[in-house]
Order: sequence, then structure tokens, then C-alpha cells
Amino acid sequence: MRKILPALYAGLFAISVLGQQASTAPVFEVASIKPSEPGAQGTRIAFQPGGRLVTQNASLADLLALAYNLPGNRISGGPGWLWSDRYDVVAKPESPINTAAADAMKQLRQMLQALLVERFKVEIHWGTREVPLYALVVAKDGPRLKAAPGTSEDGGVSLSRGKLVGRAPMARLARELSNVVGRPVVDETGLQGHFELKLEWTPEQNLARAPPRDGEITAPMDDPGTSIFVALQEQLGLRLQTQRGPVPVLIVDHADKPSAN
Repeated sequence: MRKILPALYAGLFAISVLGQQASTAPVFEVASIKPSEPGAQGTRIAFQPGGRLVTQNASLADLLALAYNLPGNRISGGPGWLWSDRYDVVAKPESPINTAAADAMKQLRQMLQALLVERFKVEIHWGTREVPLYALVVAKDGPRLKAAPGTSEDGGVSLSRGKLVGRAPMARLARELSNVVGRPVVDETGLQGHFELKLEWTPEQNLARAPPRDGEITAPMDDPGTSIFVALQEQLGLRLQTQRGPVPVLIVDHADKPSAN
């Protein structure tokens, strides 16, 4: 098995093991964190224009995933309520942030990291884990992608049930696909830049029925509809290849429930 993107992960381990930010890092000036209403359905997490963070019915694990730009399946440890307790958050920066700027998402994530340390007393460290994963690669007939120049560093993607649309680099697409297929996805396409993305599939497909380790999908699977694996190949000229390899994992050492405000 080839070694999978070691350079991609090196920068992650430079983050403080306690998730603490330097004294010069930007912070949210005002933040309200309240338990969500019992029985609330669905989760909403969004950075609004100007850099305002608004979440509804979000777990601490959801917030960590956003803060560290990870799919939820690469977060482990922590207290039992890490996933179960839900919070509504409204956080405002001291002055408006241009969310279209290339480094805006990096700055906003740093601000959220600092907020989680301050209000949830979060302590984390990074580890690696050898796991089954998918490598996102180019299909044999080549990619079916349109370049999208001028897009912010991490792009913008909307992921809903059976549909993904937006403009983003391949690394961002790989992260979003990880949430769909339930295991890590790493970008091995070699494609640079941002691309227009529009992908539709049938969510009811059995995602455990993966494509072969080597080779292309040549026909739809037996079940009706289009699986994510078929959709990727037919619509974007990409495919998911099964592998095993090391991935960075955020390990939560400590967290406290926030005080009422």
C-alpha cells in the first residue's frame, strides 16, 4: 500500500495540544451559548456575512468539526455528552470580517477554537489512526470538472440529502464526501485549483457496497437509483478507491459544559 499524503497532515500537528490560541489571535467579542430546546430537530451551523456565527441544535462535536475543519468521524474521546448535548450559539466579532477574503475561514476557525477553549474548557491533542478509507482519484476517462477561479481559499459547499453543490478545491470535496460515506476520504486526484461542483445521488443506496479496490465502475449497482460511487464517476469523472491508511484524529482530553448566560 502506498503512503497516503503524509505532507497533508504535517501542519495539523503544529496546533497546540490544548487547542489554545496565541494572544494575538482574533476572538469573538460577544458570545451567547444556550442549551437547545428539547426535541429540536436538525442542526444548523453557519458563518454569516460579517463573521457572525449562528448555530442551532449543534453538539460540541459539531462545533469542533467546524473549528478544526474535520468531518465528525475524525473526532474521538471526550465526555459522554460530546455528541448528545445540543446548543444554540450566537457569536459576534468585534468588527465585521470580510467573509469573501481568502483567509477569512482560517480566521473564523481560529476564533471558534478560542471560544471553545474559553467557554467549554476544551483540551485536545492530535493523534493518528490506521483506518479503512477512500482515496478520491480521477476516473480512467478523466475529470468532468469546470474551473472556478476567484473562489475563496476553502470554497463554499452546500451538502444536503442526496445533493452537493458549490465551488471548492478537491481537498474540500474529499472532506464533504467523508460525511456522506462514513469513513475518511483523502484527495489523491492531483487536481489543483477550485472547481464547480454539482453532484446528485440516491441516499438510500447501500453505501457499504463499495467499488472494487482497483478498477472502474462500469454499470449502476443492482439497487434502483444512483449511489454516491456511481454519481461521482458519471457526473464528475472521479471515483472512490478503497484503501487503508493513517489519518489525523482530534482527541478530546477534557471539556466542561458551558455556564448559563
